[in-house]
Amino acid sequence: MRIGMRTSMRALRYAAAGFLLLCTSQNPAQANYILTPKQSLTGASSATVTPGGNVAIDFILSSNAAPGVDRHISSIFQVNFTAPGLLETTYLYSPDYHTGDTGDDSTPNVAQKGTRARTPTTITAGTFVTPANPGGVDIEFSNNIDPDVGSPFTVGNLVTMTLTVPANWTGPNSVVLSVNPDEFSNGIVGGQLVIVPTTAGPNFTLNIVTPEPGSLSLAGLSLGAILLRRRRRTSAVHGR
Repeated sequence: MRIGMRTSMRALRYAAAGFLLLCTSQNPAQANYILTPKQSLTGASSATVTPGGNVAIDFILSSNAAPGVDRHISSIFQVNFTAPGLLETTYLYSPDYHTGDTGDDSTPNVAQKGTRARTPTTITAGTFVTPANPGGVDIEFSNNIDPDVGSPFTVGNLVTMTLTVPANWTGPNSVVLSVNPDEFSNGIVGGQLVIVPTTAGPNFTLNIVTPEPGSLSLAGLSLGAILLRRRRRTSAVHGR
């Protein structure tokens, strides 16, 4: 859990790496990013999972600019949940971002970083805390690309997160995920941080279907009846 450290950590990171970021973008971004959560592989804005199941969600960056105009080397955004209790199993950034290294300042994190939550972890109001949203159920993805060894990210799948619904789920039948683009930037030009304006796309809805106890009992009775009929049929064939 981090309280009020996000801004100071960001400023410290830029101060330490300012000389590396200088001139990485001689052509500042001219349009806007749209950040949208979608189900992996299907690209759907919703998914249905039973308790004990999991879902992979991609966070897609799209742009209304010409190819290559919108690009960045630093990204910070939060994911808000309408209910606590889901398990963040893991996440994976796309190149040239790296997952779990010194540039990855996400919370929870796949690596052990101080006292912050580490995946896999149950998402609650205490997983990630900021003064701007102290009671919110949210997590943060924060990372930057080292321009000495990587190229700016343009558009596409920025990061994939895997969520698991606990087998003993007692929460609501649906949980809505929304994104809050905090800061996407592309280095420092003329002493100014080049911000790429970013807006949130449509929300993602995770529908959680818990089988009714009655339906499980009926399924068990049906299976029992099928097995009994097979046993009787086998006995008749063998004269028993």
